[in-house]
This record gives sequence, C-alpha cells and structure tokens, in this order.
Amino acid sequence: VSRHYSLMSFGVRIDEVRKKALARLRERICFEPIGSGLLPEVFTMDSLQNLYEAILDVRFDRRNFSSMMLKTGVLVEEPDGLADAPAGPPEKYRFNAEKYAELRQGGFRLEF
Repeated sequence: VSRHYSLMSFGVRIDEVRKKALARLRERICFEPIGSGLLPEVFTMDSLQNLYEAILDVRFDRRNFSSMMLKTGVLVEEPDGLADAPAGPPEKYRFNAEKYAELRQGGFRLEF
C-alpha cells in the first residue's frame, strides 16, 4: 500500500513540475526568444511554430507567424544545398546567437 501511495505522489509531483515549467515558459515567451534552448541547432519554421503553439495553447496563421519571427532578426536561413529549389522562404533556420544576445539584453517583445 505504501509503495502505491509513493508512486501516486511521484506522479502528482511530476504534474506540478510540468505545470510550473509551462507557466514559466508562457511568462518568458513574449520577452525572450526561448526556442534556441528547446529546438535543435537547425530547425524548420513549422517546428518553431509548433513549439510556440504548444506553449501558448493557440494556433497561428503560418504566414503571419513566419513573417513575425523573421522580422525579429533572430533567425538565419540555413542553406539546404538544393540549388534548384523553388523561390520562397527556406525550409531550415538556425538562431543568430549575436542577435539573440542583443535582444535578451536590450529587451525583446513579441506581440501575439
């Protein structure tokens, strides 16, 4: 019986930690480009959008989200080696570490 109780307590504790972490991410997401700590070095705009949607529990228009993120200057296009790829936004990005540091120091505000 005591083992069952301790496993249930552990599950409750994990849920509390998850809720606190999500709340903290929601507080920071508008003021810090947090994706650099949560995504691989090279990622797609869809991955970044999915991250923001999961944290904020909202859906964004794909074009508006992409435009907003690119305007921050914190994303750098990552060449994919496809010389004959059709014109348009590249599929892969990485974070610009210098711009990221500049935004963190000088203040960063995303309006969703």
